[in-house]
Amino acid sequence: MSQSKFKNLDFEIWSILKSFYAKVVKNYYFILLFLSLFLFLRYFNYIKEFRNIFTVTNILLFLVIIFIGDWLIKNSQSKLSYFIISTLFSITAYSNLLVNRLSISEMFTDIDIFQYQYPLTIFQFNQIKAFGDLLPWNPYVGAGLVMEGQTATNYIVRETIFSISPSITLATNLYFYFHIIFTMYVLILFFKKLNFTNFVSVIGSFLFITSNQVITWSPFIHYPAFLLSFAILNLALVSSKSSMVRTSILMTTSLYICSSGGHLQNLFYLYIYLFVFIFISRFKIFSLKEVVDLKNNLVSIIVGSFIALYFVLPFIDSVNNVGDRSDFIIPTYLKLEHLQNFFNGRVLDPQNNLIWDYDINLQLFISTAIIFSFLIFKSEKFYLEKFVSVLFVIFCLISFESPLQNLFIQRVPGLSLVSNWQRVGPFLIFCLVIYICCKMEEYLKNNNKKIVFTIVLLSVFLSSFTRINIFYNIEVPFRSSDLYSRYVELKKIGNELSDLQTDNSRILSICNETKNLPMVELSTLFINSEFYWAGLYESFPNKYYIEKISSISSTFPGDSGGRYYTHVKGDSIDFNNLSNLNVEYVIVPKDCDIKSNQLFLVQELDEYFLYQNSKNEPIINLGITNGKYTVPFVVDRISHIEIYIETSQKNTSEYLYFNEIYNHSWSAQVNGQESAVVNNDGFMKVKIKKGENEIIFKFNNKVLSRNLESLGKFLFQN
Repeated sequence: MSQSKFKNLDFEIWSILKSFYAKVVKNYYFILLFLSLFLFLRYFNYIKEFRNIFTVTNILLFLVIIFIGDWLIKNSQSKLSYFIISTLFSITAYSNLLVNRLSISEMFTDIDIFQYQYPLTIFQFNQIKAFGDLLPWNPYVGAGLVMEGQTATNYIVRETIFSISPSITLATNLYFYFHIIFTMYVLILFFKKLNFTNFVSVIGSFLFITSNQVITWSPFIHYPAFLLSFAILNLALVSSKSSMVRTSILMTTSLYICSSGGHLQNLFYLYIYLFVFIFISRFKIFSLKEVVDLKNNLVSIIVGSFIALYFVLPFIDSVNNVGDRSDFIIPTYLKLEHLQNFFNGRVLDPQNNLIWDYDINLQLFISTAIIFSFLIFKSEKFYLEKFVSVLFVIFCLISFESPLQNLFIQRVPGLSLVSNWQRVGPFLIFCLVIYICCKMEEYLKNNNKKIVFTIVLLSVFLSSFTRINIFYNIEVPFRSSDLYSRYVELKKIGNELSDLQTDNSRILSICNETKNLPMVELSTLFINSEFYWAGLYESFPNKYYIEKISSISSTFPGDSGGRYYTHVKGDSIDFNNLSNLNVEYVIVPKDCDIKSNQLFLVQELDEYFLYQNSKNEPIINLGITNGKYTVPFVVDRISHIEIYIETSQKNTSEYLYFNEIYNHSWSAQVNGQESAVVNNDGFMKVKIKKGENEIIFKFNNKVLSRNLESLGKFLFQN
């Protein structure tokens, strides 16, 4: 065969392939619809609990919202219409919460929600109803816990919503919907600033707020605030050319929201994102200098950082006094093979069995719309595709374990405390969403029939609605379903213990199945959120507390971020040291054999025994008189951060003992005069006179000078 015939054959093959590709691209919206329907029908077929939610009413609501949204996108470009679309889409996508009257916090997509997030949410709701404020000290767990760094204690939006809500279900859901709606709305404005069309701006924003990562992380206290903060920060970056004042307001708002309402690890990643975004936007190849202004952004960051620092500083003392975290922590890194999860919903395995114990950090699936990323044509926003591709790669390198990354951790103070580098997930997802939008916009420009837009919208919405109703469904036998049933059981135990009082002593659960189930603090707050529980689950455990709990239980707390301070069946326990944490009551499963002369049975429950410790030291006391501990005449906990105490004429002690973990933010007045709060072996005491005294303890961790001292210690002494 001659050379010219080979060339003709090659040309014919290429022409056929090109023609085939053109037909595939032309019908790409049908492929998207097919994939969304396939995902839906696969879950519908293999997960019977998923089928139960689809009533005629739900299906009609779904279709009506699609119709209204489609009409609004095509016929209006006002900011009001963007907000209406954000509201309709967000509420409808996450409507399962409203239909089943469940709290977002009851969606136990991770054990941390069961063990930490929801118990503290209940505590905060009760706190604000009792005292009108969110307060930074929790006396009911451990031996006092500082509520800073990840609990949104200082966030005015959380305080306001919790104040006006009559129930915790309404409070948590209203808080979630507020943030998810405004996150979508702000992201629409962000995409519009980058000159995306109405349709693509809405789709891109919706893709982000309904990605698996957002779905599974949103029940966390800190995550909704992080989402809104991230959205506002992106809007600030691309609005910086217009006005320094506007940029400063947006940037300051973003950093305030994340520092007061988010998690400090997310704030750390937010700063990395901020500086990487600004740095690579300076290169001409990305053509972003027209929208990203260096000077305005840097000034805005400085202004916003002063606000953020004010809310971060109180947490520094907790870091300075952290116990075993810095010694044992094993960071979790992202791995190259994890990136395949962008194309894997991680709900069913290849044999169509539920993935019971999925890892929410590795829930990277965005939507079936991910197929747009495979289109190989060059879009009009090719410069933006290159920009987010570089941003994506940089964040991957930051989150992968490497010698360079390890060196970085060793040299920068505080980075050794970062437990999870997989939390770059939302930043990677956002980069990919922008990339998808670039391809989608170019595709729709060449396939601009109304039916194409409608089918793309329907397909994207169906993909999101399907996944949300899998993860937010307590009937689906995930780990979340098991945790929900345990949550219900713990509330029943609370009813059995309704007559128990622990106003001046603590209760400890022992002989647990594992270090995180079934009755391990802080989930014990489900039993009663006003019992003083001696155990603790905490990411930054206090060194004084660790010494005391370790003298009681030998259970290893773990080597990841969150540590469990409890007792597991089979580990040793020293009942003689119970008073080291003022433990008066011990709750034990009936199959656990207790041998101690100082414990006596006081109540039998359905599945547990309750024992009382005969040698307990009260939390607030005046020491031992005539062989017994004496307590003050009056102990009035005015709030969690203020305690009023009176001693009577019969008092013979010269010290008042306050057995909560020592913290320099506590101050005391004795008979109207300031008195030093002394560190008493990790607890606290103050000097008093014999006879009558009036003592007032107050907790204030917002004293700037003291917090700056803590910062100096953190930077130069640790």
